Amino acid sequence: MSKIQFKKTNYAGITKKVVDNKIYGYRVMYDLGRIQKYDPKTESYKTVQKKSTKMCDTLEEAIDFKLKMDKKRRGLLKEDERLTFFKAFDDFLDYINKDLSTDLSYKNSIKNHINHMKKFFDGPDERKYIDKTNSLVLEDYYLWCFEVEHLKKTTIIHHKTTLNLFFNYLVKRGVIKENLAKNSDINVEKSDFEGIALDIDQLNRVIKYAAEHEDDFSVLCLVSLAGLAGMRRGEIAGLQWDDVDFDNRKIYINHNRVQISTAETNKLPKGDKVRYVPICDTLYEVLTNYKLWQESILRTRKKKLQDNDLVYKTEINLKADYNPSTGKISRRFREFLNRMNKYFRKNGEREIPVIRLHDLRHTYVTLLMSGVYIDNEFIPPADFVQVHFSTGHKIQDEKNTTATKKYLHDLGNRDSITDFLNKTIIKLDLTDRSSCIRLDWDNPRKKYKKASETKLKRAVEENKETEILDNDAPLDNIHDFKRIKKE
Repeated sequence: MSKIQFKKTNYAGITKKVVDNKIYGYRVMYDLGRIQKYDPKTESYKTVQKKSTKMCDTLEEAIDFKLKMDKKRRGLLKEDERLTFFKAFDDFLDYINKDLSTDLSYKNSIKNHINHMKKFFDGPDERKYIDKTNSLVLEDYYLWCFEVEHLKKTTIIHHKTTLNLFFNYLVKRGVIKENLAKNSDINVEKSDFEGIALDIDQLNRVIKYAAEHEDDFSVLCLVSLAGLAGMRRGEIAGLQWDDVDFDNRKIYINHNRVQISTAETNKLPKGDKVRYVPICDTLYEVLTNYKLWQESILRTRKKKLQDNDLVYKTEINLKADYNPSTGKISRRFREFLNRMNKYFRKNGEREIPVIRLHDLRHTYVTLLMSGVYIDNEFIPPADFVQVHFSTGHKIQDEKNTTATKKYLHDLGNRDSITDFLNKTIIKLDLTDRSSCIRLDWDNPRKKYKKASETKLKRAVEENKETEILDNDAPLDNIHDFKRIKKE
């Protein structure tokens, strides 16, 4: 049997295929740059160098292909003078993907923005070729995002930031002379959100569903802290276990964890008002068993729960040992709301209105201030002063008199709030569930382990041969959007 050999040539990266002293083509090895790939064992991403090869019939063909791939790796490959947005977008994503200093989640956000842009910039010449584009076309894109894609103004602002990076990239490489995104305006109005307050029956149904149907205990904790303690998202994200006083049934609001760009920081609560909220019976049941649940997971990793550990952590956060992103907390609540309403529709039950996480805080204040009817019995509202200090709100102007300014102080009484919640909120018994979870993590065959194993298996299958930034994702072609003429 003839032996196949690859011998060096005078050109770096090109070898010749030799069989029985005869040349049967040339192999070109070219570099695709560094990429980040998912490692299912550690549930994290690692950086690897990706290379590939191609066989060519002649040495001239191999040299041309090698030069072409080297140019593409260094920057834009200009095959003609008229560069299309599609081509420039792909090269821009390659450039972003190779930047190891950029956070992975931010890279994926840019990729999502580019996918929206690819839908729009595939129409007439001014929306296809970069040399024909002007700032008015970009303004058309913002309007298209608002009216056709139904994106919010804050999201469109993020798209403009990505366009600004994209055009800066083109300017640095001498493709264009100026950044067109800088002079473009977003001519859409900001959407006004009105807070929605659930009634007492709806709030109890939300809590009951989270307790009975959500395997990840953190979902019930999230709903309870917002709906039964009136905490804001940043306050939930920054809450630590040493802020929870189980003996006196109090939660001290000392931290507000917020996301700034791709980084996160701890601040004082809104208005720099450090306060505390009471723990009602149901919230006490949730937090005590949630703490046991966390300890059971950490015990499998031979770790102990620390006083300064964050209270809100998902199952994956605990297993992979990292803190949850503040920006993803609201998304997790939306996903929970979708699952819950899907279950209610399937069982012929009344759905819960589409609300934000902050609307649970809105519900908390509204119910305490208004009172509720339960079985034709009216439960009177909690004391106004106690609600005021519990939520950290300012006193309304009509009630902000000299007496309230000078003599109204927080004496620490929250009895009326606790009494109201204990009379109106559904009672939970989570002892069996927390004990099952503890046994479950010692015994992998238990049912609560199954969901985690499924997630891990799915991650392995999806990331086996894929890159994080898939520039060739299929996209719909949309050409029917036209500029609205201004009068």
